[in-house]
Amino acid sequence: MPPQKALIIGAGITGPATSLLLHSLGLQVAIYELRPSPSPLGGAISLAPNALRTLDKLGVYEKLKTLGCSVSVTQMFSVSTGRALGTLSFGDKSRHGYESLRVPRRELQNVLLDRARELGVEVVFGKKLVEVVEQENGVIAKFKGGEEEEGVRGDLLLGCDGIHSVVRSRLVQTDRLPVYTGIAACYSIVKKAALTAPIPFNTTGFFNGRCGSIIASYCDAAMTEVYWAAVMEIQKQESKDGWRTVGEDRDAVKRDVLKRFEGSAVGCIKELVDESEDVYLYPVWKLGHGGNWHSKRCVLLGDAAHAMPPHRGSQGFSLALEDAVILSRILEKEGLDDLERVFVRFEEVRKPRVDKIYLQANKGWESIKDIGWVANMIKEFFMWIYLIFFAKSVEESYLYDVHKVEI
Repeated sequence: MPPQKALIIGAGITGPATSLLLHSLGLQVAIYELRPSPSPLGGAISLAPNALRTLDKLGVYEKLKTLGCSVSVTQMFSVSTGRALGTLSFGDKSRHGYESLRVPRRELQNVLLDRARELGVEVVFGKKLVEVVEQENGVIAKFKGGEEEEGVRGDLLLGCDGIHSVVRSRLVQTDRLPVYTGIAACYSIVKKAALTAPIPFNTTGFFNGRCGSIIASYCDAAMTEVYWAAVMEIQKQESKDGWRTVGEDRDAVKRDVLKRFEGSAVGCIKELVDESEDVYLYPVWKLGHGGNWHSKRCVLLGDAAHAMPPHRGSQGFSLALEDAVILSRILEKEGLDDLERVFVRFEEVRKPRVDKIYLQANKGWESIKDIGWVANMIKEFFMWIYLIFFAKSVEESYLYDVHKVEI
């Protein structure tokens, strides 16, 4: 009897990571991606200790360490005054086993895809999913590539295709639509050598402003590149995807960012924006709380199931990895004979933790929206109290070991 086959839709970072876990169960795995090649979108991603624990087990952590910057704390500053507001732990080796790692998303994606290919996982780009057909003994994914439409059969299908998931919208829950948060992120990566103003942080700084916030961080092991992302309230957003701005559009975006943070006592903020060649704009979407994550032979993972605003404890990708680990552990225990039972148990195990992080992320996201001078002064005055309480939830996540969770 040939090995059972898993079809994964989405070759971002959740899909390739999931493929490594399914391959370890002896499944034949194939990944299908809409884009013609790996996407340059995403800037630099922060990998928290609980995510690194899993990536280490998958055999890619040592490679990633050579490509990213280790981050033990994020230092908080006021945009207007430059005053230090406090620090937030991003991992301690003695307590959590790892410090966080800031690494370009493209590097993380390539490392995971390379590892998947090494293991024999089929990775196919340029395949647009148009339909999913569930049958009694399998599932068929229908793709359009060029002028032709083709179907691929598998035993189960995993939707790792992000916030605008076709698997969710066409099959799992057709009425569960993404909601624009009113926030967009603008980001770029700049060579440190291009900066002359002092950099006030050791590895990562978060700058709180009245009309948005900026995070800046080294993102390579040699600390020669600085990633920055401005998070701003932008009410109208017609595009669902991020894009690279060019020409006048790029200049207009840079002017908007500089205007929001003009008069800042932190000189490197203006330089970071001025020196940016490739500037990306990315609208932030989320899904409503709850929802259904599975059908008879299909299941959603990561943002396709529970997209939320970015979490200051860097739990977005961590949650997607945890999804993959829990699902693979339940499949190992139960097999593929009763997938609906597997998927129901998967949701029972995952939803309590995801719900908790979702509520935290939404609450923190509201604090990013534009506020007045007085409100911002009060916010910064009490920042130390916020950091104390938030540090407790971050500590809990960093200690969370998905490999030991009861299934």
